[in-house]
This record gives sequence, C-alpha cells and structure tokens, in this order.
Amino acid sequence: MNLCDKLIKKYNELSLSEDKCRLYSKTGNKRYYYYNKICNCSGVKVTIIMINPSEKNSYSKTNIPDSTINNIHNILTNISVKISGKEVKISSYEIVNIYPIKSTEMLKVIQKPIDKLNEKILEYVIKHSEIIIPAWGIEEKFNQSAKILLTKIKEWSYNKNVFVIFNRYPCHFTKQCTSISRNPELVEYQFD
Repeated sequence: MNLCDKLIKKYNELSLSEDKCRLYSKTGNKRYYYYNKICNCSGVKVTIIMINPSEKNSYSKTNIPDSTINNIHNILTNISVKISGKEVKISSYEIVNIYPIKSTEMLKVIQKPIDKLNEKILEYVIKHSEIIIPAWGIEEKFNQSAKILLTKIKEWSYNKNVFVIFNRYPCHFTKQCTSISRNPELVEYQFD
C-alpha cells in the first residue's frame, strides 16, 4: 500500500485523483499530497516540502519545462543523493506544502491561517520519509502561524536525511534557484 492510499484511508476529508497520485480537498481547491515515480529502478523516494501548489497538477513531458513540477522532475531525474557515503539514485518523489491552497498568488496565500488537516498530513508524511528536501524559500516572509509550523517541520525532520539545492536556505525549485547552467545538486542541510 503506498502512502497516498494510507492517507486517503486515514483522512476521509480527502479526495483521490484518478491516477491515484494526488490528494485533494473535496472541493478541489487544495492539494494536500502529490506523488510521482521517476523510474522503475532501485533508488529512494524523496519528500519535498514547498510553499503551496500551483494550478499545475502533474508532470508532463509536453508542458513547458519551467513549470515547478516539471523542473523538479527534470532535476531529480539527473541527480543522486549521498547517504552514508554512498551515491543513491532518486526513483520517486512526493510533494507536500506548508499551505495546500492551489494558487499562483503565493504572497496572498502565505498570509492565510495554517490548515489543520494539512498540518496532520505534513507530520504523517515527514515521519514516514527518509529524505526531506525543504524548498519553501526564505522563511522571513511567512506569518507567525507558518513560522510555528516550520519549527514543527524541523522537529519532525530530526534524524532524517535533509538536503537542499546547493544554497544555504530551502530554495524553491524555480528557474532562478535551479538553473541548468548552474548544474543543480542536492547538498546536506542542517536546520538552524
């Protein structure tokens, strides 16, 4: 049973996508969980924590290459992580967000109160993860309730392998942060 199936059984407020890889609110305006397989190879699943989902719902080879999910997919396809001194290929990824609200207006979203169901899902997913990639950007822009949630996320991530895109903060998977000309790579990260 994959994590998506476990979450849908645990929280009856959720709606499962047809491909069984995404969990939404019953109204469809919030996405709580996203899963995508990169390859049928041996490797690890990584958990990416972002700010909020955009209107794009899934990876597509035909979408513009700079959409966030496509950018994530393309980057993770071409890199590996080092765990206990050994290079490991990434075979799949899941995305959870601080805010589940689907929107391209991030500055409006980050002023909203924290969704309690989303907080429960974040905790569950992080506790069932081996590798965490925080990618929510610069924390100073969040409201107080989000900063409290970030503190909890850091606690839940204790004793996990945490990586970021070679910056000193949880950089978002945007073109500016992950430009192919800069050869994006994941490096170990310690929460302060």
